[in-house]
Amino acid sequence: MTLVLCSLIVYVFYDNTDRHEWFSVGVLFYYAVGLAFLYLISLTIIGFTIKRFKDKKRGKAILKTTGISFLFLLVTFSVTSIKSNHDFKNWRQETDQAQQTNKELEIKLLKKQLDSLDNEIATKPDNYLALIQRGLLKRKDGQYEASVSDYKLALTIKPDDFNANLELGYSLGLLNKKEEAEKYYRIAANIDTNSYFSRTNRQYIDNENKNNR
Repeated sequence: MTLVLCSLIVYVFYDNTDRHEWFSVGVLFYYAVGLAFLYLISLTIIGFTIKRFKDKKRGKAILKTTGISFLFLLVTFSVTSIKSNHDFKNWRQETDQAQQTNKELEIKLLKKQLDSLDNEIATKPDNYLALIQRGLLKRKDGQYEASVSDYKLALTIKPDDFNANLELGYSLGLLNKKEEAEKYYRIAANIDTNSYFSRTNRQYIDNENKNNR
């Protein structure tokens, strides 16, 4: 029975090459430890009971088997624990490297897109859609002030553009310029009263405000 239990533990926990849910593996490992502990306690109780009330020699044999089982399980859990920890560290390192690589690729792609939009705007300064798109990318890159400048440039070309007003309001909000942000939110809401933003933020619509007074 002990050998079967040890084999099962090794089978379940030794190979961690395809692990993704490490938290679940950890919980399962502790369940296995608890199960092994109950198994050893049960053997001990059975051994003492038989030794005291039935067959002293047989009881001693069971207790001796329990001690050997404890050693087998201790070695098994120690080996699998060390192996699992090693595999987890490798998995964590590979995950961090993959995330870093993805981040670097995103930065390169973002720079490439910004360069393309810079060329487009240099060729066609009145392309307000390109200005809005560049503002979105700059905001994604954390350049909030620069994104505000692009949205305002777009609005000098097309003042009634819904997206330019809405995105400008959002960027201003990120800069903690609440009053100015609400100004552009209100303009956007009144440009397209059927948009999702307008339907979920009725307080910005002029007619709604008049009706509520």
